[in-house]
Amino acid sequence: MGNIFSVQITKKAANEIYKIIDYIEYELKNPTAGAKQFLDFQTRIEQLKIDAELYQVFMILDEIKIRRINVNKYLLLYMIEGKVATVLRAFHGNQDIKKQVRSTQ
Repeated sequence: MGNIFSVQITKKAANEIYKIIDYIEYELKNPTAGAKQFLDFQTRIEQLKIDAELYQVFMILDEIKIRRINVNKYLLLYMIEGKVATVLRAFHGNQDIKKQVRSTQ
C-alpha cells in the first residue's frame, strides 16, 4: 500500500474552485453541471490522500515540484511536502497555466 497523505487547500485554490462553479451555474445557467463539477473536484481532491505521488510533475517552481491533476476541463495544481498534499490553484485547461502561476508569485 502507498503513502497516506493529508490534504490541504489554499484559500486561493478554494476561491478559484468556487468561481469555476459559480461560472458554470450562473453564467452558463447550468446548475446540474456546476454541482457535478464540484463533486468531481471533491472526488479528485479526496483521491490525493492515497494517490498524490501518482500524478506527473507539471513544473518546478523555486525548487518545488508542482503536480497537476485533471478534473474534466479543469486542472488542479498541488505540491507534496512530507505527508501533506496542498492544492495550490485551479484553472481551466485552456489557460496558459505556467504563465498564470509565474505571474502570481
